[in-house]
Amino acid sequence: MVLVSLRSFSIKEAAYTLIAVLVVPLAFFLLLEASLRWLNIGQDFGYFRPIEIEGEPFLQENPVFAHQFYAPELNIGPLYNTFAANLDVDDLRVYLLGGSAAMGFPHRNHGLDRLLATRLKVALPTSRSSDHTAMTAVNSHVIYEVAKAIPESPGQFALILLGNNEVVGLMGLGHLTKPRCRVWPAFGWFRR
Repeated sequence: MVLVSLRSFSIKEAAYTLIAVLVVPLAFFLLLEASLRWLNIGQDFGYFRPIEIEGEPFLQENPVFAHQFYAPELNIGPLYNTFAANLDVDDLRVYLLGGSAAMGFPHRNHGLDRLLATRLKVALPTSRSSDHTAMTAVNSHVIYEVAKAIPESPGQFALILLGNNEVVGLMGLGHLTKPRCRVWPAFGWFRR
């Protein structure tokens, strides 16, 4: 039988333990992160990349944004659109966020963005902008990150169209790569 002594820790021992367990690893990882950023190692997974075209600021969709959620081999990602960073005072920008239904799968000509652009052209013939940010096979976790990246300014809105990807998408419970979970056999005692 092994006896463990339960002696009380002094404040000095407790402080050393706290430093060894929390402060040293935290300092190590903060220093590592700062070093990697300073050396420009790694990828920027933000949704928009700021660029300049003829001296004007623009936002371009990041082609590696979806790689933080999906393997690059799946070829899931933004459509590589480029948007003006600044809107005129009278302009309206509507971002269309969503999955394959919003994108117009199987053909992009059937997407909601074309309908939205037509409706905006009829309703507001002098000022309009419809920016398409939909991607195939995404769910609310991915769309949340896109929505956080939308610049905050007056005249910008987001329209979200999501649906079955929460269940049958690549991250959904009903996807073919997930182990099957049958609900009704679990309630077999109802049939008695």
